[in-house]
Amino acid sequence: VVSFHWLINNSLTDLSFGEPRQYWGAQTLAMPVGAATLQIGPNTFFQNNVHLLLPLLDAVRAALEVPGLDLHTVRLADLYGGVGTIALHLAVSVGEVVCVEAVAESVALAEQNIAANGAGNIRAIAQDVLPYLRAQALVPMRWWWPTHHGSGSAPMFAASCYGSRPSVSSMFRATRLLRSTTCKRWQPATRCAA
Repeated sequence: VVSFHWLINNSLTDLSFGEPRQYWGAQTLAMPVGAATLQIGPNTFFQNNVHLLLPLLDAVRAALEVPGLDLHTVRLADLYGGVGTIALHLAVSVGEVVCVEAVAESVALAEQNIAANGAGNIRAIAQDVLPYLRAQALVPMRWWWPTHHGSGSAPMFAASCYGSRPSVSSMFRATRLLRSTTCKRWQPATRCAA
């Protein structure tokens, strides 16, 4: 046991979030993910299947490979970015990553993880995802949903926005890993209304 955290949540809920009261041992837990090490806390989300995590992150990175696209010109958004797991894994392949997360503790740890792993092309933004996406409405958006295999699977979500303004990169891709997947290929879907 590395640490023990005492959290208080006075509501009826199945969530593990709570007000931290005290901890014994380490304040955060170090989780190695590929080349990065991420600090996670008691009120942060982290993929609990650590054996599947790296293959899933590699599948997200592979989904970015678009013929003729220079990935170093890509501005990517990691929506519901948590402590920066996806952002850190993809940052070595793209020009910029914006990690959007509403939970303050997760954003603070994402900033710590970004600095500790020397990723200078990632920005952590403390904001709900929907308002963030609405603020991007000046950029035309094209949405992709993956092919679902099997009942109840909600594999990966990605959106890309092709910018017409000089200040916007040629491509904006939002990638969010929802849960484990057996997804084999990506397929286009209709545009999502703002």
